[in-house]
Amino acid sequence: MIKFYRYMQRRFLRLRLIPFVVLLYSIVFVAACSSGSPSHKLLVFECSGGFAGFDDRLTVDLETGNVRLQRGKTVMTATLSTAQRNRLQTIIAALNGERLATTPVPTSPCCDRLNYLIQIDTVVMRFTDANVPTECRSLLEVLNAIISDITSHRSLPLS
Repeated sequence: MIKFYRYMQRRFLRLRLIPFVVLLYSIVFVAACSSGSPSHKLLVFECSGGFAGFDDRLTVDLETGNVRLQRGKTVMTATLSTAQRNRLQTIIAALNGERLATTPVPTSPCCDRLNYLIQIDTVVMRFTDANVPTECRSLLEVLNAIISDITSHRSLPLS
């Protein structure tokens, strides 16, 4: 009888405890995955002004990698690689867009300044080349490189 009792006790632990532990781990895993930073979907970058009179509007769909550049009346399209999309997502995730959206724009007009507008989903950041926040410099470099590659008809770089 004692052997049967021990056998049933071990069987109970296997049948009840193991599924409970698996359920507990899956709940923790789902909670950890959902608490991550949200994936951004759309990025709009506008650069205007300057000595050359730029008027560029770059739209990046961060889910598909489709890129549309409008320079004046000319429209060009391209597709980013997965590595490029991931790099943009990483840079964007490191930004504090809500704080940067409140960065004051200088009111003194100057025709030689480049005016930037970056919209990430619903957060809009405006600044000039005179007051670019340090957090935005790497994003500006990547976006300007994408524009440069599209306009020179080169293939887009991997990183």
